[in-house]
Amino acid sequence: VVFAHRAAALLAANPGLPGSSADELGGSVRAKHALVDRVEIGGHRFDRVPAALETATAGRRGGIFERLSGSLGVAVFDGLRLTLDGPGSAWAIDGLGDGRPREVPGGFGLGVAAQGADLEVRQVIDGSPAQAAAVKPGDRIIAADGQPTAGWSAPMLWAHAHGRVRLTLALRTGSAALREVTLARASFLPVLSLP
Repeated sequence: VVFAHRAAALLAANPGLPGSSADELGGSVRAKHALVDRVEIGGHRFDRVPAALETATAGRRGGIFERLSGSLGVAVFDGLRLTLDGPGSAWAIDGLGDGRPREVPGGFGLGVAAQGADLEVRQVIDGSPAQAAAVKPGDRIIAADGQPTAGWSAPMLWAHAHGRVRLTLALRTGSAALREVTLARASFLPVLSLP
């Protein structure tokens, strides 16, 4: 968890961070995203850990959620892959944490969540491959690399994408025709230092 004063200081010192919006916990959450260069937890060190720093003012959610200002390290680490549970969705970034050359660094820039039997795009980060391909929150993912995704969870999609440099998604927006986009994995998040 990132405390409010620390989140505010990081945002003030880094005004140009890419952002995204999500409807979450009864309100709209706007966050700025970055990678933190190093996190040490219980004798373990992790490099380039995703962070989400909220930018909206209090009073949008209610209850205990008013005090949330950001998250850092709310993740599962397995050496080469990191899955971050973001607001209402799951993200994945490959090639992290072991110090070896990263063959598949970065990510695709979208957060997804199960919506009934479908996968739905919940967030798209500014400046990401997903934004460049005009992927929008609310798009339904019908297939990934030609494989139907009906019944998949977000972790199933990210397990499929693990180690891939490109990910081709068949998307449907509302009642519009199916369209296909190919996302090339990229490192697009800036790196911040947390002393």
